Amino acid sequence: MDLSFFEKRGSVKLLLFMLNKPPLRFKELKKALPREATLSLRLRELEELKLIQAVPIKDKKRRFFAYNLTKEGIETAKQLKNLKNK
Repeated sequence: MDLSFFEKRGSVKLLLFMLNKPPLRFKELKKALPREATLSLRLRELEELKLIQAVPIKDKKRRFFAYNLTKEGIETAKQLKNLKNK
């Protein structure tokens, strides 16, 4: 994994925000990263790195995606949390 990703604005914050949470919708993730363009980009990058996955959810009238950490994403977020707490 290219570690330069973690230097990008909001990447670590987003992973830590998602840790120990159920799948989150885009609007819920905006609490961690308010700028939509940055959030969209980070979500795409995290998916490419296989740290998160997009889960399709059907509502009564529409479909949307929620995002959750993969097993690798959970482990990575836990390691980042440990580093942050030191």
